[in-house]
Amino acid sequence: MKKVLRFVGILILIIVAAVVILGLIAPKEITVERSIAINGSKDIVSEQMMKYNNYQYWNPWADMDSNMKWDVTGEDGAPGARYHWTGPEVGEGEMVTKEARPDGMSYSLHFVEPFESDAEGTYRVEDMGNGQTKAIQTFTQKENFPMNGLMMAMNMRGMLEQSFDKGLAKLKKHVESGAAGAFAIKEVQFPANTYATIRKDIGWDEMNKFFGESWGVLGKEAGQRITGAPAGIFYTWNEQNHRTDAAAAFPISGSEPVNSAILTTVPDSRAYMVEYKGGQTGMIRAHEAIGKRMAANGKKQSYVIEEYIVGPEQEADSNKWRTNIYYILQ
Repeated sequence: MKKVLRFVGILILIIVAAVVILGLIAPKEITVERSIAINGSKDIVSEQMMKYNNYQYWNPWADMDSNMKWDVTGEDGAPGARYHWTGPEVGEGEMVTKEARPDGMSYSLHFVEPFESDAEGTYRVEDMGNGQTKAIQTFTQKENFPMNGLMMAMNMRGMLEQSFDKGLAKLKKHVESGAAGAFAIKEVQFPANTYATIRKDIGWDEMNKFFGESWGVLGKEAGQRITGAPAGIFYTWNEQNHRTDAAAAFPISGSEPVNSAILTTVPDSRAYMVEYKGGQTGMIRAHEAIGKRMAANGKKQSYVIEEYIVGPEQEADSNKWRTNIYYILQ
């Protein structure tokens, strides 16, 4: 028995010594970058990588733990969005979006279990031409002595590279199968409507205040004549000057005047339409998708109408917001 204990003790000392030695020579930072070419548009690949709700389709660690649970809070795809996971095999942690751009995002990563540590990472997309997109994933983790030695002994870099390759392969399969889709753009008949509106040329940074105050006025003045959700009508959208000629609106019954409002009639019209789900930041991709469809079909719009079916007044979680976007065709 004493010999066994002695052997175990020596073995532990050897392992500790090895970790210490590795800690002295191992780098204090692990950096991993992996990429893959995907037959799919940059917009579709970006949408899958930047939104945590889409991570379920290519998360390489989900296969390890059938009891894994996850949730998303904040505006998915925007700075501050949070992805939290927990499971008996995958432990617990969270990712928080730091920066979001059309071509990628950066995030901070905090592991809670099986041990606490922090890391940083990015997802990026690059247009390769010919309908291909390069998806790039990076990861950086700093560890002080002696944890850096333990990470080296565990071949953490190799394990991460293997996991990232697996995840990116799943992403490629998901996109190329057509399951990822883009936005379901429909050509519909927009019914004739009369709106009570307040119209103004405003800067983009004034929009929230303008719409909030205007809907308040319209709601008070139109009252029971309101027949549907609040809407925004956009007549121009100036990318260079960051301004828009827009109207806050409510559909109403009757043709009698409404105090403080201009009555605007939208005739029965053909329109391209997207049912958008999510917060305001990601909505630009829906508009871009409709714009590309119109350009491909040689169409032009008269103006754009957004119907805010579910918004912050009804639902705090922006992932549950619903907006119908209509491009009224000329």
